[in-house]
Amino acid sequence: MKYRQRLIRLETYQRQRNGRPHHLSVVQYPWDLPDGDRDRWLREELPCACGVVGCSLLTVGALLPAKAPSAEAWTERAQAYYAQRRGSHA
Repeated sequence: MKYRQRLIRLETYQRQRNGRPHHLSVVQYPWDLPDGDRDRWLREELPCACGVVGCSLLTVGALLPAKAPSAEAWTERAQAYYAQRRGSHA
């Protein structure tokens, strides 16, 4: 079975098991969202497959950052991250 077909099959199974569609296989959060704000973003801004924001039955297969708007923006963020790591290990 091909990868994409398997993903669709698993997502269909998950939706049928719940009785209503509450499963999102892949969710991309804003690339510049701080790590601590992801849970708040999921609860307060992400609509469930059933259409309700903050649905308590929502399940997510993969939570991935969206692509950075430019290579320069990504480089700037990566440099800040590595500077923070060096500071915390000193």
